[in-house]
Amino acid sequence: VGALVHMTSIFHQFFPSIKLLTSINLAFCFCILTFYFYAQRNFYLFRFGTIERKVEHKKSTISDADKKMLETGIYALFEEEKIYLEEDVTLPRLSSMMNTTVHQLSAYLNNEKGMNFNEFVNSYRLKESSNQLLKFPKRSTLDIGLASGFQSYSTFIAAFRKQFGMSPSEYRKLKLSSEL
Repeated sequence: VGALVHMTSIFHQFFPSIKLLTSINLAFCFCILTFYFYAQRNFYLFRFGTIERKVEHKKSTISDADKKMLETGIYALFEEEKIYLEEDVTLPRLSSMMNTTVHQLSAYLNNEKGMNFNEFVNSYRLKESSNQLLKFPKRSTLDIGLASGFQSYSTFIAAFRKQFGMSPSEYRKLKLSSEL
């Protein structure tokens, strides 16, 4: 009981009236609520460690001579050798075949052709497959997709739908019926 009396006397020394204690509690709650609502309104200020910065990427500058070299190399590999028919064509492999860097080849395709490496390779594969669909109407779309360089049938179907807006079999039916 003596300890309790001692604690209440200490409490009354710091807080002589209950009104002062209530005022302090209210002020504290007000500060917490103000901070909370401010954080809700300006939530981006309180995302710790995620300050966003604008990063400007410099466009890769490729000389005209390098552009010409890349253009002729791509033409030789894609138009003449039809390297896109191989399913394991990768950007590093192609860049080493052309004696250039991965970065330079990627920058060339992005800046000059307006597409990334996979889109570029798939454009050739889709052109080949659309020709094969009409040239060999009895051949299955699976065989044509795999023969065109796609690694799987689902990848072929998805890329074909994205390019032509229809499945390969629908494309074949439409084109063959319009030829008659």
